[in-house]
Amino acid sequence: MDSSKKEHILKILTLVVSILALLFVIFLILSRSNYEKLERQMVKNAKKYISENKIDVKNQEFLFIHDLNINSGVELCSKASGVIITNVGGSIKYYPYLKCIDYESKILNNSKTYIELKGSDVALVNLGSLYSDQGYIKKRNDIKVETVGEVPDEVGAYTINYVVTKDGKQKTIVKRIVIVSDLDTAVVTNGLNSKEEPNIILKGETGIVLKVNDKYEEPGYIAYDYKDGYLTKKVKVDSKGISTDKVGNYEITYSVKNSAGKTSTVKRNISVVKEIGDLKIKLSTADNGSATNESIIEISVSGADFSKIILPDGETTNYTIATYKATKNGIYTFKVFDKYNNQINKSISVDNIDSNHPTGNCTVEKEGLETIFKVAAEDDRGIMSVDYIVNGNETGFLSSTTYRTKEKVVIADAVIEDVAGNTTRISCPIINGELTDETYKFNYNSNKRVMSCNSYTENDQKDLDSRLVKAISDAGYGTRAGVVEAARFLVGGLEYKIPYLGLKNIAIDPEQILGLYDKVGFNIANPNAWGCKVNGMIQGMNSETFIRWAFINAAVTLDSNYITVDTKSNFSKVRPGDILLTPCKDCENGYSNYGLVIGTEANKIYVATFTSKGITMTELINNKLPKDGTFSLVSLYKYENDGNVSNMWK
Repeated sequence: MDSSKKEHILKILTLVVSILALLFVIFLILSRSNYEKLERQMVKNAKKYISENKIDVKNQEFLFIHDLNINSGVELCSKASGVIITNVGGSIKYYPYLKCIDYESKILNNSKTYIELKGSDVALVNLGSLYSDQGYIKKRNDIKVETVGEVPDEVGAYTINYVVTKDGKQKTIVKRIVIVSDLDTAVVTNGLNSKEEPNIILKGETGIVLKVNDKYEEPGYIAYDYKDGYLTKKVKVDSKGISTDKVGNYEITYSVKNSAGKTSTVKRNISVVKEIGDLKIKLSTADNGSATNESIIEISVSGADFSKIILPDGETTNYTIATYKATKNGIYTFKVFDKYNNQINKSISVDNIDSNHPTGNCTVEKEGLETIFKVAAEDDRGIMSVDYIVNGNETGFLSSTTYRTKEKVVIADAVIEDVAGNTTRISCPIINGELTDETYKFNYNSNKRVMSCNSYTENDQKDLDSRLVKAISDAGYGTRAGVVEAARFLVGGLEYKIPYLGLKNIAIDPEQILGLYDKVGFNIANPNAWGCKVNGMIQGMNSETFIRWAFINAAVTLDSNYITVDTKSNFSKVRPGDILLTPCKDCENGYSNYGLVIGTEANKIYVATFTSKGITMTELINNKLPKDGTFSLVSLYKYENDGNVSNMWK
């Protein structure tokens, strides 16, 4: 092909790509314009609603979408959409808030010069739930921020103000709107299961029973694609062959194709019968739409012509009342049969099941004679309550995110419960108290005495348990970072060195005697008896136990190759989590077997290792290594589940 033809083809391809890009931009503009048109209609209807109902907007009101008498175009939007009406100094303003599967109104224009809000500037909370503010991120260090505003447990819209001052002068106020709703705040997305193929959601029942010569009326449908948006108008409906004047079973087929060429098809069953039993079917849920981790659906059938019910899981019952436990959001269909063996399908939509557990953090501060728990919690449906656990004793679930006690707090935890009943337990570091973040830091100290038997009291052991579990959990169980943090804790967080099991005690198999922490990332021999004799042997650890634990919990695959650590090239490449053959003055071959790197500095490497005196930390200094580099070797291996070790050296 000559160069002129190539150039001509290239121009055609460039033109085609440009046209496609232009069409895509036009599509995005049109899609957005539809939502903006809907927002304008929402504001118009809101003004009409306020006027007709003679509502005096004293501060701030919120009209939900159902208040605005808008039905078309909001099928895939949250029921908590609506209009916020504010009255500031007599100036009434309307802000439409539309939350759909691919669109959300931006009602506030907060400046990010000083602070940036965490989470959304519009928070949705279920009525009866505990609102927990997500806070903000400072963009400058020379400012002060005061959070002003409350969210009562009443339906409405409320403002949280973040007042920013610099040198005592107010610079800006950043706002967050909190909408408290007695409706479902989740986006209505039942049936939207695929992100690759278009989705068709049938309105009404998927199975309809008609009597001969009854007229069929189409209940309707919605089609949506994650990339193309609404495709309802492109749905092809095939109802050929249906004869309502003849007894028989028929199908209506609904199909639609997206821009990627993928087609989806759903069917509706139509049964035409001579006689239809006189049956009335009622479906309901006991939770009445409130968030829950499982929903009990109740079906009741009345009428003398009843025969049986087939539940969504296929189980059959001949009773007129039955219950079914739903554990996932979706559409659940019950099949009811009359004495003529006619099948009548009845469906109910469940979209209030919350299987996600809440997240959060908490701190405990000393304030005079009191200790104050402060919990910051998040959940997509809302926080219900918090159970504060003081030294292992529960307070019972409370609605407040703060808790005060005059009891001496040694171990502090909290259990967060969301509105669905899901719970998450978190540890609480104590500031200005016995436990602080400093507990997890360590200093180089090779002069610690070896732990003797029963050196720790029962409370000390519980304290050790709590802190070690937290150290591993915070860094990441099953990761390199978690292994490093646990090793750092054992050499720096304890008052003693842990005894070493010498060659005479190698009969202890670390894979048979699991440690107290095997389920949270630690697998060692009998930590409750460190320093004590069991069956004539002093309990502690050996290097094999330690490295086996590291391999198991950090998902390490050991390689047979090694590289030499020297002062020229390899020293700077060592990182936390690497495994070394470390120097040992008391060892015949000059090595203490394996050790684990737990920290690095410019010219130093710190290794958790074992000598005859116990588990300790060895400091390797770059310029003090022999020139031949025989002091230490680094094994090459692959981490299958590597954690973030950037903050492992504090």
